[in-house]
Amino acid sequence: MRVRVVRRGGLAGIPMTAEVDTTELGQPQAEQAEQALRSAQQAAPSGPPAPDRFSFHLSLPDVAPDDTVAVDERDVPDGLRPLLDLAATRAAPGAGR
Repeated sequence: MRVRVVRRGGLAGIPMTAEVDTTELGQPQAEQAEQALRSAQQAAPSGPPAPDRFSFHLSLPDVAPDDTVAVDERDVPDGLRPLLDLAATRAAPGAGR
């Protein structure tokens, strides 16, 4: 499953964008990431945005490119961490969506 990740916030406030495929994680981590994505779509934010924290805006370009799930850095499920780590290795400045 292809996932577009846009990281916003932080001290500089420069959005970073990357696309990754869950198949790059290996089967167990890919399944955990996909399950965490489904769960994140139904979760409510834990509170108001905090200054200088990151938020991750995730979308599935092949399935629903206009639907975005936002996850605050303090609410990132463990299953999504490997996906976000992989995205960080190839992120480039860009506004994303």
